Amino acid sequence: MVLATQPTKETNTMAKNPFGKTRKVDNPYAVYRDDRMGFEYRVLKTNQTPEREKTNPYASWELATKSPHTFGSWEYGAGYIKDTLHGGTYLDEAASDPLWNHVYGGANK
Repeated sequence: MVLATQPTKETNTMAKNPFGKTRKVDNPYAVYRDDRMGFEYRVLKTNQTPEREKTNPYASWELATKSPHTFGSWEYGAGYIKDTLHGGTYLDEAASDPLWNHVYGGANK
């Protein structure tokens, strides 16, 4: 799968973000876990294509986050990718969308 961010000569349009439509918390694009700290991040939407995220240090995802501080509830909001993928966080590939696993392919790829 090619995810181009530059307009093509044939269509002169930008590539569509494959993760740009918001999903519900029970069907996220990806699930990241930090068992050491007790956090779970569910990616509900990305705000840029994966290629654009690589060049933007402030790129963010729309997340549902559960932690010991949320007392079993989900907290919704935008989070910086770099904060979500901090040390100890890993991608739960079994709970994630196959396309996400293909594109991002691991916790800190």
